[in-house]
Amino acid sequence: MIYKYFMIAAGLFGLIQYFRNPDQFVRLILGGQLIAITLTFVPIHNFASAGFLLFALTVFMTIIYALTKQPIIKGKKLLISLMAVPILFINIYTIQRLPNAGILGLIMIIPVLAYLIILFTNLKKYKSEIGFLTLMAVDAGIRLAMAIEIFQMTP
Repeated sequence: MIYKYFMIAAGLFGLIQYFRNPDQFVRLILGGQLIAITLTFVPIHNFASAGFLLFALTVFMTIIYALTKQPIIKGKKLLISLMAVPILFINIYTIQRLPNAGILGLIMIIPVLAYLIILFTNLKKYKSEIGFLTLMAVDAGIRLAMAIEIFQMTP
């Protein structure tokens, strides 16, 4: 239940960033993520599934953004990709309802560490991307915490 509050707080931050950012591609990613988060809170199964699919699509769009946006330096591309690729992988894995998705959530340490590097090294370089990167980092942190809980319960 506490995970929902973290996601709501991140969603509010993302909403503020949505209106502050003039880049249309970034706004498209952020808007999609905000809609996806909203859909996951609707207590109807199909809405939640659509939210997870939309979030996976926005993470894929983040990878496209990192690879195609000019001018963007290689280190920035690498950190954005290090955040997006594991999140996309685990989202697809979860959407497909494959076994052991919970334990596989331990790979979410990669996006969390990448986000911490962004926060503590050169945050000003990521001014336009910080909205969707924060939403992805919160999602990764939640999945990591859930994986740790599952890992502790397994014998």
